[in-house]
Amino acid sequence: KDSERSPMSSTSSSYKGVPYNTALAKTVYLKPKSPPLGTCKRIWVKCWCGCFFQILILAVYIITANLADPLLFGLPFLEKEPKHFECKDQDSGEWKTCSKGEICDRHLGKDEYRADTNDEEYFDNWVNKYDLLCEPKMKVGLIGSMYFIGLIVFITFVPLIADRFGRKWVFFVTNVVSVIAQLGLILTNDLYVAYFFEFLVGGTFAGRVIVGLSYIMDYHLPKWHESIVFGLLISEASTTILITFWYQNIDRGYLALQLVFLIVAVLVAIFFLIVVPESPKWLY
Repeated sequence: KDSERSPMSSTSSSYKGVPYNTALAKTVYLKPKSPPLGTCKRIWVKCWCGCFFQILILAVYIITANLADPLLFGLPFLEKEPKHFECKDQDSGEWKTCSKGEICDRHLGKDEYRADTNDEEYFDNWVNKYDLLCEPKMKVGLIGSMYFIGLIVFITFVPLIADRFGRKWVFFVTNVVSVIAQLGLILTNDLYVAYFFEFLVGGTFAGRVIVGLSYIMDYHLPKWHESIVFGLLISEASTTILITFWYQNIDRGYLALQLVFLIVAVLVAIFFLIVVPESPKWLY
């Protein structure tokens, strides 16, 4: 019956003289507004590119991206030669002042000479650890070169693997490899083994930094991407300054700083494994 029919049936095109589509649109709030942010929170969000989770993973990523810096930007300290030496007299057994030239010409072993540790510019570094004092400059320079060789080799295929199989696991595996390589550099006293581990550290750049950057950006709006890259670049320069400050004012040995970075590397790897899911953009 007409009296029992709804004012607007499924077949009608109007409702009380108002077109159906217009009436439907009036039921939808087309301009929703979030609650207004306070001044402090607005500045916080604007500076740090998002809410707490995005801020947290960005901060941890920036730490991760700089974990190999002591093994690259710290090389001038790690390869700095002592200036003053003492050599053991074979007849009397006494220690006498000598020079690098004498040590190398006489082919003295590590137990037959020692650096003057009271020298203000002395560093307990890789020169003694890997016995670099009399090695050709090419072999010493090859340590840093192996980092970039590893970078070039792995950068050719690691990002492609991340695009195919996901960012999370590639990022995590390269962080694990970085931990192994950093530990290896601490434990080994063989120069050629050190070459291999430095090669591995360089190889992790593709996963730690490049894949990691895409991984983190997928959690942020595109308008923040430039700020994230800028922050990453600033962090590299800041880390280099902190490394210099450490060696000049806190500790003149290589071991403590490398242990600190190794422990942090383990913690951030665990953090990303447990806390951060796969990239939502990659899953989509």
